[in-house]
Amino acid sequence: SGATSLGLTESAKTGGQYEFLRHAAPENYVRIALSSATQRDETLVWFVDGASAAYDPSLDAKKMRNGYFEPGEERLQYLNISTQTGQDPGDYAINAISPLSCNSSLTLRITDVATGAHTLEFTDLQTLSLGYQVVLVDRYLSTEKTVSNGFLYEFEVSKDSASFAADRFQLRFVIAGSTYINSQVPPAVSIDSPCDRENLPVRFQTQANVGYRLFSAGVPVGEAVTGNGDFVTLNIPKNQLSEGPNKYDLEVSVLKGCDRFVYHDALTYDFATIDSVTVAQEGTTLSSNVQSGNQWYKDGEMIPNATDKILDVAESGTYSVEAFFGGCSARSADLVVVVDPFGEQALKAYPNPSSDKVTLVLPAVIDQDLKGIALHDLKGMRILDQDSNPELLKAGEKTLDLTHAESGVYILTISGAKKTYHLKIIRK
Repeated sequence: SGATSLGLTESAKTGGQYEFLRHAAPENYVRIALSSATQRDETLVWFVDGASAAYDPSLDAKKMRNGYFEPGEERLQYLNISTQTGQDPGDYAINAISPLSCNSSLTLRITDVATGAHTLEFTDLQTLSLGYQVVLVDRYLSTEKTVSNGFLYEFEVSKDSASFAADRFQLRFVIAGSTYINSQVPPAVSIDSPCDRENLPVRFQTQANVGYRLFSAGVPVGEAVTGNGDFVTLNIPKNQLSEGPNKYDLEVSVLKGCDRFVYHDALTYDFATIDSVTVAQEGTTLSSNVQSGNQWYKDGEMIPNATDKILDVAESGTYSVEAFFGGCSARSADLVVVVDPFGEQALKAYPNPSSDKVTLVLPAVIDQDLKGIALHDLKGMRILDQDSNPELLKAGEKTLDLTHAESGVYILTISGAKKTYHLKIIRK
């Protein structure tokens, strides 16, 4: 518009009987400046009686975007900082807030920031006679910083859109004497005795007068616990767990306050059902009921490389097997096995039953003094012996050829120097 002039006459002058007074300097406000190498913008948060959540033109100032009148994309070359409250999504250059009855927060909104280094500067905190503690939250870096007068926070903006998101920063105002909870760093959480069969004991580092509760997919898990300033344990029944990874969110809230924070995926537990482990015995062959993840023991000592489902025992002793389920394990009861080096249980014939040939393995003490081998049917008819096959008396594995024998049960007689042994052979 055109030029404006103000004209005054002599009658407008005062004789000195009137004064204009500023009663006091402004108080209870925080000034935040956003700076780059070449630009700067400011916003102000002001605590004042009579302020409301809605826009009040006598107290608040709406943010006018820098570069607003620039043509085209040039308007995006100007830094902008403002604040937003949860009740009013509008951007404020001056945001008047009523004095707090509870801890509170607002969004510190940055826009049009270019890639590179930037700084947030906090000043005029000496005016905060209300005693609030100011905390800067950087959601991108998951960190919180306590703000003092003149505090500088340097940050980088990259091509990652989250680094220049409008809600990257938040300001928290904490009332003096109230409980402070870090909104970005969850409490220390650990698992005690993860292999307990009934419960998963979850251990928290707690604060006094603060409540803690776990959630899975939005559903409460276990009981809520109240902090005491020390570690507290919450038990999750294992019958509520699913096989594989179980993820939990942790809700933390001040019991007599307004702060409530949820830490997503605060706990992940990879659950595997722990089965009871048993051992079956057939002669000198032991078998675990668990298909994989076994470790066999003899007389309390681990047997090297004995990790299969099946264990062939060569020596008398006390045997057991430990099976692993994820990071947990279970162990069978002890089983006493007596191996008679001159008994039938030390003789091996396989496959049995067989449709053609059977391999016979004898202990060395029997094999070296072997006198005879004969196979008879149940009627006593001899099917084969060392006379028809002299190879049977040679040391080492022996082959019984049942190709031409009829299906049925046969008795194998093994004659040693001092004892005769018998095995049942089945022709399929």
